[in-house]
Amino acid sequence: MIPRSVATPYRLTSHLPNSVAPPPTSGLSKSTIAQLIETGPQRAFELLVEQQSVNVAELGFENGQNCLHLAIAAGHTGVAYYLLKQAPDCTEKLVNGTDFNGNTPLMYAVTNPLHTPADLIDKLIAAGARDELHEALARSVMLVGHTAISERLIANGANAAAALAWLCSAEDLFRENVCEAVEYLLSRGADPQSVFDYAIERDLWRAILELTLLGYSASDQLIKAAQRADRVTSAYLVSGGVDTVPVLMHLATLPESQASGTSVTSFVPSNPLSMINLIIQELKIPPTGPKLALFKLARHEDLTPLRRLAETVVCGPLTLCELSKYRAEALKILHDVGLVPPHALEWLVRDGNLAQAQKLVMAGVSTDELMHKLEHEAYAEESWQQRASAAAMMLLLAAGAKPHKLRPETSAMVKLHRQRVLSAAATPGRLKETLRAAALQGKVCDLHVLLSRAESRSTARDVMKDLVAEGRIAAASMFVKSGLEVGKIIPQTILGCSDTATAHAMIIAADAVTYPDAVMLERLSGDFGRYSHATLALLELLKMEHRQWGRQVIPALTDGAWAVVECASTDTEESRQRVGQLRDMKADLCAAVFLAFRVVQYETAVRLIRWEPQIVHDALMRTFIDLEADPCARELAQSALLLAGATYTSALCEAAKAVQPEAAKRLLRHHRAAGPNLIRKLCEEPPNEPNRAICRFLLDVGADPQAVSKRLMVAVHEPGNRQRLKNLTGLLVRDPKYVSKASFFLD
Repeated sequence: MIPRSVATPYRLTSHLPNSVAPPPTSGLSKSTIAQLIETGPQRAFELLVEQQSVNVAELGFENGQNCLHLAIAAGHTGVAYYLLKQAPDCTEKLVNGTDFNGNTPLMYAVTNPLHTPADLIDKLIAAGARDELHEALARSVMLVGHTAISERLIANGANAAAALAWLCSAEDLFRENVCEAVEYLLSRGADPQSVFDYAIERDLWRAILELTLLGYSASDQLIKAAQRADRVTSAYLVSGGVDTVPVLMHLATLPESQASGTSVTSFVPSNPLSMINLIIQELKIPPTGPKLALFKLARHEDLTPLRRLAETVVCGPLTLCELSKYRAEALKILHDVGLVPPHALEWLVRDGNLAQAQKLVMAGVSTDELMHKLEHEAYAEESWQQRASAAAMMLLLAAGAKPHKLRPETSAMVKLHRQRVLSAAATPGRLKETLRAAALQGKVCDLHVLLSRAESRSTARDVMKDLVAEGRIAAASMFVKSGLEVGKIIPQTILGCSDTATAHAMIIAADAVTYPDAVMLERLSGDFGRYSHATLALLELLKMEHRQWGRQVIPALTDGAWAVVECASTDTEESRQRVGQLRDMKADLCAAVFLAFRVVQYETAVRLIRWEPQIVHDALMRTFIDLEADPCARELAQSALLLAGATYTSALCEAAKAVQPEAAKRLLRHHRAAGPNLIRKLCEEPPNEPNRAICRFLLDVGADPQAVSKRLMVAVHEPGNRQRLKNLTGLLVRDPKYVSKASFFLD
């Protein structure tokens, strides 16, 4: 772009006479010649060139500009036309000369549309300008009043699709008028598919990302590439961060006849699913996408797509936390293909997690070898009843292991243990004490024995609720480990509760359950909130049409952001309706947008913005607070919101209305012009108290009204400006604190 100083880059030390006679060149400084080009009589410059034999192609000025640069920047088109009539070798050198920033005269012309006649573009190109016309077009459309210039560029062969790809890959995209620029290029033939193809061919990854923010699906491009076995394009898109979850889910749900592509070479798998998973493995990308696709497919009634994906996915065994969210039928498939860790059942029973151990046994995980191992260890220890191996063995039996291979004395000890626990809780009072003691001591075996009687479960829920209220969350989670109505049963349990406190306690306790492999396998993805019982229960309640209880979950247990992201991850009318229901429940839609950007679900974020356009101004304001620590997500979120029609001025207005001074200060630090723009907007109507409050807020956070008043006073005779000045005065003078700030234009 042309620097602000280009139009008047010199402080002149001499003055030209009013006549057109050219002074001797030996007495002219470069600054004087520059003044002659920019503001002097055209004929004087022509005589200087013709009579003094000045070689205009060799004249150089500050910033590396030539004569043609100066004439166009100053809007002195007569001089520009004259220069373009010189000898061909001279004009070619002029039109292709670059300043120190690499800008040619054509770039000066397209970025100065208010002072550039459209036919000048034709003459520059006819004179031999070698500029990339699509780049010139991309620069042009970002400016106010660009249409005439842009039309001439297109008429001379500028490709609108290439221009949009270039624009999407440039920093200029973050300017406020980018929305109009993109709409113009789309209206002039910038077909999104052509833009994708151009960007992929020329390695313009930023353009692909910005096209996604515009609402054009990069995952669709990956699906097409995978189906035609285009490994190069597929690898490029995967390496760039395209969301692979919808891609893997789509390919896994295709009919068998459509699921295979045409392999170009023996090194390219013909199965698109295999190829995508192989690329993810080869690029050493964390398998977050495949794991999430598995989780989503496991929630479908038909588990055939889950099996297809599980048979091709290369993500290693799942963690115990991840496995805990699957039902037994899905776990059987994962176990069959080796995605359940070999020692998962042993880890769970040793950790006392009966609820999850039961699901693994139902899924077909073998128990005989582990039973023999635990029984042997139990007899090798000094006190059988108090040793961990004995407790783990009893949990394994409770999980569904067959007891027929146990020693007779072992079976007798198990029965004796059960009798002792039940006798200790013979009365209701003693039952509550026994349940509490077992939870505090982490004796899941004892809890399971007690909960085997249906009449004990109501008391257990009361004890769990009391422990949560006391802050003893780990002890409360023992009830969940022992099998007290968790997982998919939680929504039904919630609906059957007489008070919401019990339901809250159950969810809090369920989310507090930890797993023994958590230390070895850290949750690096940062999206564990996606699998929280609060989120899953909320989603189940939405499906069951129990929205009233959902209002008890939000905001008591969750802000609903993860539930919104999950609903918006698929582009269906049903998903859109559920997002609307979550909005009515007061879910934080802005937080959901930011969350989607953080976990690289860009298409989900853009879809959510499209479905809920009323949030864009507030969301843009909140990016300066909520995403302050994540500059990459902040930049992308701001770009998407600007493309959706938000402006920094409107975001500043939202900050003022919400009295968010920190957000306003950060916004002004990045976009200083937003302050004067908002003040100017307030001047359009008579002063009122809400506008005065906004104006006072703006002054407090550092916005300067002088820029507005000076512009208005310079053009005071233009229609409406005198009234705007009066309105500005009225905005400031009501409060004595701000009278001094208004005094500069009250005189």
